[in-house]
Amino acid sequence: MDKRPPTTYIDYLRAAEVHIAACKELRRRLRVRHDLYRNLTDRNKVKQEIYYLSGYVIECMVCYAVGDVLDRLNPDENVHQENILSIDKILNTPKGKKPITFNPLFKEAEHKITNKLKFIKEYRQNNRRSDIPILDNSNLHKDDGLNRTFKFLHERWLPHVRYKLSDEVKKILYDNDDLLYNYIEFMIEFANKIRREFNFRTKKRRK
Repeated sequence: MDKRPPTTYIDYLRAAEVHIAACKELRRRLRVRHDLYRNLTDRNKVKQEIYYLSGYVIECMVCYAVGDVLDRLNPDENVHQENILSIDKILNTPKGKKPITFNPLFKEAEHKITNKLKFIKEYRQNNRRSDIPILDNSNLHKDDGLNRTFKFLHERWLPHVRYKLSDEVKKILYDNDDLLYNYIEFMIEFANKIRREFNFRTKKRRK
């Protein structure tokens, strides 16, 4: 029997905030040459951990955004992780009928967000309030070089990066501290933009 408490979509926002806080602290320690991270091998391990957490920041914020939209469309539904909705046809449901068919859609293999992004992009075609990288075609960074690199890092992320990085990703992360620090700033801004636009339940509680 699963003894875990039910997970609501707002918990994904809280999880992203925890991951971001960890990334910011690890970045601070790398910058000040913390005693634990003076060794190059140890520093690279920390960089790998930051990259690993970055994927969960993006996943959690996208899950939160999906939950926010579903909550807006169906405020009486209990949007839990265990019985998240089938969302492929939700926007075309006739008025007055419940557009929800429960199934574990959030549990895409390998923490992929393909179905969630498809839903969010469809929803935002008529409800877009700002540019949000990943959720639309806007750049991840204003600098073309960083934009290409950030897109590469985002698209190459999988949970197994916690254990092993490709040579291409290693070269990006290990050879340029500033690039990794900028990637953390991108994650923070990405989360802030989603938080501002998707705030059906959180607007009154956050300034």
